[in-house]
Amino acid sequence: MYRKAVLIIFGILVVSSAIYALIDRKEVTTSSDQAYKAYRSGTAYLMKLYDKEALQEFERAVELDPQFAMALARMAALYYGFDRMEDYKQAKERTLARLDKIKDIEKIQIQLIFAGVERNIEDVDKFSKELTTKYPDNIESLRFLSSRYFDKKEVDKAIEVNLKLLTIDPNYALGYNMLGYLYYNKGEYDLALDYINKYTQIAPDQANPHDSHGEILLSLGRYDEALSEFQRADSIKSDLAFVIAHMGDTYMEKGMMRNAIGAYLKSRDLAANDRLRAEYDVRIANGYYYSDRVDESIKILKETIERMPDALSAQTFLGVYYVSTGSIEDALIQLGTVKALETKNRTESASDDSVATLRVTPSMLLQAQIASYKGQYDQAISIYSDIVTELSYPERFYYDHLLAGTYIRAGMPDSAVSLLTESLKHNPNYPLCLMSLAEAYKHQGNRKDQKEALIRLLSVLKDADEDLKIAERAESDLEKLNRLSL
Repeated sequence: MYRKAVLIIFGILVVSSAIYALIDRKEVTTSSDQAYKAYRSGTAYLMKLYDKEALQEFERAVELDPQFAMALARMAALYYGFDRMEDYKQAKERTLARLDKIKDIEKIQIQLIFAGVERNIEDVDKFSKELTTKYPDNIESLRFLSSRYFDKKEVDKAIEVNLKLLTIDPNYALGYNMLGYLYYNKGEYDLALDYINKYTQIAPDQANPHDSHGEILLSLGRYDEALSEFQRADSIKSDLAFVIAHMGDTYMEKGMMRNAIGAYLKSRDLAANDRLRAEYDVRIANGYYYSDRVDESIKILKETIERMPDALSAQTFLGVYYVSTGSIEDALIQLGTVKALETKNRTESASDDSVATLRVTPSMLLQAQIASYKGQYDQAISIYSDIVTELSYPERFYYDHLLAGTYIRAGMPDSAVSLLTESLKHNPNYPLCLMSLAEAYKHQGNRKDQKEALIRLLSVLKDADEDLKIAERAESDLEKLNRLSL
C-alpha cells in the first residue's frame, strides 16, 4: 500500500494543489473564460491522477491566456514529473515573473508548488506556515499540512487534518484515500477499508480508488481480491504505470513470476521518468531472482546503473545479489558505492528533515546481508532489528523474513517463530514469512506446525509458476513430512 503512497503522495498533494481552493473564479487570476475552463479540466484530471491529460489541459489554458500564472505553475510541476527539465525551468521562470500580478493566496500556493516539487523542505514549511496562518480553513492549507504530517510519519495528526478536510468538503475524494492509508498504518485495517470504500463510492468511474483498494488488500494478503481491484482500475484507465506495477506485485506474492515480470516491463514502458524506470528495473530483477535466474537479475541492474549511476535501489540490490552468489568482494564494493550515494543524498537534501533524520538506509540491508553471509549473526541481527523497529507494514514484512532467517542460522528458531507469528497477524499469507516460519518450525523439530505452515504457503502459491523453487521446496518438505507421519 505505501509502495505508492511513499513515492507519490507528496507529489500529488503539491502538484494538484488549489483544486478546491481555487474553484471560486475570484481566487484565480486569468482574463480568459476558456482558459479557466481548461484549467478546471486539468485540475479534475489531477484529482484522478491522470497526469498526461492534466498536462494537456494546462498547456491549453496557457495557450489561451499566456499570463495565467496558476496554470503555468501547474504545467511546470508536471513537466518536472515527466523529466522535461528545460520545459520546467522555462515554465517556472514565466510563472515567477507574474507573482506580483496575482493574489496573495495564489502567490503563496505557487511558491509552495515549486518548493514541494524541488523538495525544498525549508521553503515548504515556511510557505505552509504562511498559508495556514493567513488562511487556516482553506482546503489548500490543510492539504499541505496533511502532506507534511504524512512525511514526518505523524499519523494521528495527519488523520486529524484529513477529518477536518472532510468536514469542510464531504466530497473531497482524496481525503478518504489518505485516511485509508493512514488507518492501515495504525493497524486499523477494517477502518482503512471503510474509508477506501467511501472513496470508491464518491469516484466509482476513476481508476485510483480501485488501485488504492487493491493496495490495502494486497498488504493484508488478500491477493485474489487485490488482483481483481487492480484489473478493474486497469480497465478504467489502461496506461497508469503504478496500477500495472501493483498487478506485478500481486503476481509476485502469488509466485507467478512470469506474469509479474511482464507487468513490470509494461510499467517500465509507461513510466513518466528515468527514476521510475530504474525502480521498475529493480522489480523486474527481483522477479528473475525469485525465478532462480540471478545472473539475469545482475545483468539488468548493471544496465540500469550504467544509465543511472545514482540509482540507489539498483546499486543496493546488485550488492544483495552478489551476496547471494557468494561474490562478497563485489558486494563490499557495492556497499561502498551505496554509502557514498547516501552521503551525497544527505548533503543535497540537508533541508529535508525526512532525509536528514532517516534511520533506515539501503546500506543497512547490504551490511546485514554481508554480515549474515560471513556468519556474523549478532551483527546482522542487530542491524535487521534496527530496521524492523523503524519500519511499518507492509514494508516491514520483507525484513521480518530476513531477520527470521538470520535467527534460524544463528540457532535461534524460537526467536524466529515469535517474530514471524506476530508478523503474520498483519498478513497471514506473506509467502516469504510463511517459508521462514516453516523452516523455523523444522529447526525446532515441530513437525505439526511445520506442516501447517507449508500447507498455508502452498495454498498461497497455488497458481505459481510450475518451476518456482520456493514452491518446489515446500512441496518436497511436505511430502517428507507426510511420509514420516505414516
